[in-house]
Amino acid sequence: VIKIVAASIVAVVLGALSPWGRPHVLAVFLVDRINLPRLAKPTRPYRDVTFESHGTKLSGWLFEPAGPPRGLVVHLHGRMYTRVGGIATADALVPRGYAVFAYDQRAHGASGGDYCTYGALEKDDLARAIDAIGISPVYVVGHSLGAAVALQGAVADARIRGVVSASC
Repeated sequence: VIKIVAASIVAVVLGALSPWGRPHVLAVFLVDRINLPRLAKPTRPYRDVTFESHGTKLSGWLFEPAGPPRGLVVHLHGRMYTRVGGIATADALVPRGYAVFAYDQRAHGASGGDYCTYGALEKDDLARAIDAIGISPVYVVGHSLGAAVALQGAVADARIRGVVSASC
């Protein structure tokens, strides 16, 4: 709590004194380290998948249907969470014929990276995830931080045909 209060005071002072204005300086305090452990393993069969983006190793689970997939659904978790959130997405969509890929975003869970960048690098991570799996068409389901990354990724990547984004 003391660190947060101190960082807020410094941000306000620097923002007020900065020639670049408050938004630029305050953005520095939005980039933080959030590596959290995975808390659960899926009961549904999956394959571990690791890929690299901007020199950072990212780890995920690929859930595959019994037959040829109808498409790929990428599940993007929220800030301070992990790929575990993708288990419910897999449980709902794999029986309907979709492959589901849930990975820990940078600086979360088992993935590398020192900082969450709120989409600056994560949208490129999403593109590398799609490359790594190689299934199309692609749909993205994102929650909170994942919703923001899904929307940013969809604008930049024509392979993404649809997005479900939700935030609290």
